[in-house]
Amino acid sequence: VTFTVLPEGTPAAARAEDALAAVYAANDLAAVDFAAAIDAAVLGDGAFKVVWDEVERRPVVTAVDVQGLAAWWQADDPRRVTRVVQRTSVPAEEARSRYGVRADGGPVAVVEDWRPERFTLTVGGVTRRAGPNPFGWLPYVIFANAPRPQEFWGESDLADLLDVQRELNRRLSVVAGILELSGNPIAVLENVEAADGIQVGPGALWELPEGARAYLLDLLGGGGVGLHMQYIDLLYRVLHDLAETPRTAFGDSGRELSGAALEVEIQPLVQKVKRKRRAWDSVFARRNALILDLLERFGGLDLGGARRTRTVWPPILPADWDATVRNEVQLVANGLRARRTALAHLGVDDPERELALIESGSRAVGQSGSGVE
Repeated sequence: VTFTVLPEGTPAAARAEDALAAVYAANDLAAVDFAAAIDAAVLGDGAFKVVWDEVERRPVVTAVDVQGLAAWWQADDPRRVTRVVQRTSVPAEEARSRYGVRADGGPVAVVEDWRPERFTLTVGGVTRRAGPNPFGWLPYVIFANAPRPQEFWGESDLADLLDVQRELNRRLSVVAGILELSGNPIAVLENVEAADGIQVGPGALWELPEGARAYLLDLLGGGGVGLHMQYIDLLYRVLHDLAETPRTAFGDSGRELSGAALEVEIQPLVQKVKRKRRAWDSVFARRNALILDLLERFGGLDLGGARRTRTVWPPILPADWDATVRNEVQLVANGLRARRTALAHLGVDDPERELALIESGSRAVGQSGSGVE
């Protein structure tokens, strides 16, 4: 994703966009965000921590394990967090070198207690720091994967899928057992007192007494396996419906469909992605505001108080690039869209720089052709 700092087109906004891009590159936030999204989808919640590194003089953004977080919020507004406590553990050697705490043996518990006005750090049960919060705000962005109404914590994407997946595993195990037994056929002997020396294999000869009968048990006859497979297909359908991910999303439509029909068929996944993006819009807006605040207050960067950002997402589905470019050109030509916005929609990371290059190139072409008759 890319970001546009609001209000657009101002020198301060351009500096803020460049600074955000540098912070994202320095912290490798593309990989961090992907891991956090997977973590939140499994656990139900995700969190980021945004602090200022005095040694490197830059913001540091990390993904936090929500299983080590405790949060408090206002009763009438779960979005307003009033306190966050993070509990981690560090090796004894790191506790001595980093925090000056003597520790022997196993890991040492580190507890950070953050409030808007106060910060307390406890290492191994010893308070190492207690005083004003240097930031004036909580350096955490906690978000719910699938928010529950009027609740702070969210729900995992796997909540509705686990039972179906377990049943699918059981049915597949049953079919696997049937196929294994069919590959090693069971010999059935009737009116035989003993089966010593009878072996099933190519070229085997059996001597049976009069009135006896021998045959191989056919577990695949009668359509029994077909019923199992129909049930497995039904479980697959339930799994895809609950996950809002049609088989078409994997390129398996099973029939020839037009592009519009495929788009309609994949619409559940598109709607799910839009919901996810709406949640991440809020996450990015809050996290970018914290980063910009740190850059201006502690990094000395003049951003003119810019804190608001807008996320620019790429298309969800494959699009006709030529048609997209033509649409953007027509909107700009008719005065319905700014050139900068069109470049952002086309995926240009730095529209301001691109516009400057276009103008400088146009001037160079004009100057070179000015003396030609």
